[in-house]
Amino acid sequence: MFAKDVIRIVDFFGYKLDFEPTPHVLALQNIDVPGIIGKVGTLLGENNINIAAMQWSRNRKGEKAVSFVSVDTEVSDEILQKLLQIEGVLKASRLNF
Repeated sequence: MFAKDVIRIVDFFGYKLDFEPTPHVLALQNIDVPGIIGKVGTLLGENNINIAAMQWSRNRKGEKAVSFVSVDTEVSDEILQKLLQIEGVLKASRLNF
């Protein structure tokens, strides 16, 4: 089935994605190392923030990666700061669509 009039992010500054924007999205940039996805998910879960969808993309193994994480509720400044404290996370931003 094909959706009509659905917006999707398929390229983000040269990173290939397939992500449907939702009202609350986290945009992350990180070093491509094992464990980042788990640490991000754990931090959000420990703060009662449910992940609805996520899409990670990298161009080369071991370099930088970007992600969009759709969540059910708005993420506070405090949680954004905690995300930035995860080793390997370079940027964390809220996007509201």
